Amino acid sequence: MSLTHILVPVFAAVAMQALPTFANLGPTTLASEIIPALNLPGIAPNAYVTGLYSIATLTSFIAAAFVLKHGPIRAGQWALSCYFLGGLIIYAFPHPISFCFAACFYGAAYTMPIPLGAHILINHTPPHMRNTLFGIRQMGVPIGGLAAGMCFPLMAETYGWQLAILLAALACLSLAIVIQIIRSQYDAERQPKRQLFISNGQGPISVMRHVPRMRRLCFAGMLFAGAEVTAVANIVFFLSHDVGWSLTSAGLALSILSVGGAIGRLFWGLVADRLRNKTNMLGYLGLAIFASMIALAVWSNDAPSLVYVAAFSVGVTAGGWTGVGIAEGARLAGNSGAVAGTATLTQFMFLGVVLLPMMAGIALALGTTYPYVFAMVGALSGLGGLTLLTMPPEHT
Repeated sequence: MSLTHILVPVFAAVAMQALPTFANLGPTTLASEIIPALNLPGIAPNAYVTGLYSIATLTSFIAAAFVLKHGPIRAGQWALSCYFLGGLIIYAFPHPISFCFAACFYGAAYTMPIPLGAHILINHTPPHMRNTLFGIRQMGVPIGGLAAGMCFPLMAETYGWQLAILLAALACLSLAIVIQIIRSQYDAERQPKRQLFISNGQGPISVMRHVPRMRRLCFAGMLFAGAEVTAVANIVFFLSHDVGWSLTSAGLALSILSVGGAIGRLFWGLVADRLRNKTNMLGYLGLAIFASMIALAVWSNDAPSLVYVAAFSVGVTAGGWTGVGIAEGARLAGNSGAVAGTATLTQFMFLGVVLLPMMAGIALALGTTYPYVFAMVGALSGLGGLTLLTMPPEHT
């Protein structure tokens, strides 16, 4: 298989993950500008994240079937179009209700990138490079986060927060148009007659029933993903509002966290392709997430350099596990159910992203400080790591 035949599907999968992530982070990255402008409460960022991922959790039940029915490129175009509509609504009608509608569009769309990326990579890349390529594909998330941390504050300072969100929406629409070029190649295996609500033994519930090891992986993935998004959703507002940093400096912390996530996804993918027991590696990463979140909590009032180190560490661990985790979910489900396996893990990741930010928002509303919130979600990630480390050996 030539390098071109590997790079094109990887690039397409990364792009269809990066831009939705970038658009998702607009409201939370610009929270310190949006909250006073619309007279919103301080828990609004966590409420937005909870709403977005609640919708994503519900729609993830049909994500795998939607990708198989329409093809990964068409599914990606549908998702990117939803991001355009959500951003357009916020720009045209800057009101709290507009953010509710946008969260619905974003949530319904964000369920697509992981299963469509898995479909593309499993069918168009070499199996022996699977963990590495899945890690590269998952770099779309920190790439989107890096872009959000760098671009949104600058665009908001130059053009205002409304136009910043519109520009992100237009970027999503542009990609939806461009990828039409490769649709005939990557959507050739679509199944137009497939029913969205009939899994034929390959749906998420069926995978959980027939693959017991998936249960522990999904439980851990739920906690790991929740910890990552809690940090991403709160770090800019915390540093700019509570610690007193400028929006640009706080955005840099998010960018550094995202750089760590990108490096972690690639690094842990390379490591996993050389290890026999990938589950143990994920378990130790859960413990490392705990340590990283504690560092972020303890160092938050110290020198900015230490905060940046902690943010980078959170990215490497809480953001770095996903490529290996999703590849492992695809492996456990078997080749015939790989898309359903990744969709199953995605459901639990979204569930974690609903529950942990919601818990964080409630804790903050009750007067808990951000450092204690970071420590709390870190401890839960450590629990997820222990769950994987105590998993019975796999029978081969």
